[in-house]
Amino acid sequence: DRIRSLSTELPILVENNVAGEILGAELECTWQPTPAWRLIAGYTTLQEDLRVKPGRTDLSEGQGEAFDPEHQLHLRSLLTLARGIELDLWLRHVDDVGNTSARGFGVVPAYTTLDARIGWFVTDTLEFSLVGQNLLDEQHPEFGSDEIERSFYGKSTWRF
Repeated sequence: DRIRSLSTELPILVENNVAGEILGAELECTWQPTPAWRLIAGYTTLQEDLRVKPGRTDLSEGQGEAFDPEHQLHLRSLLTLARGIELDLWLRHVDDVGNTSARGFGVVPAYTTLDARIGWFVTDTLEFSLVGQNLLDEQHPEFGSDEIERSFYGKSTWRF
């Protein structure tokens, strides 16, 4: 009931003039068809109803904290290929965030992306991996004008 807001007068003040309800649910299932392969599927839904309290003001009309997609889906595959070698894939779909245009950010369109990782456990404590992120598109927007680009990196992990 005391959600962050910005006053509409100068100087702009951070206040708590917004109230509302946020309802959501998340479902996730794991299936292991073989000892070396695990599949995980999930779905999230989120409903936000935020509004300015009567007699108060807010620069974003109560939507300053509502930058969330209504629906998200994901599917992960974790596969052990051989002793110490793993292949992980993560496909996810994120619904559009249409409530950003009123605040000058433009609608963030829905997108689907895929991440992949191949890892090699040299020992129980040393791992090397190669990772590719956002493999389906060169880039996609996630918030306002920020573009998330396709990327690749190597990683080494030493556990002690």
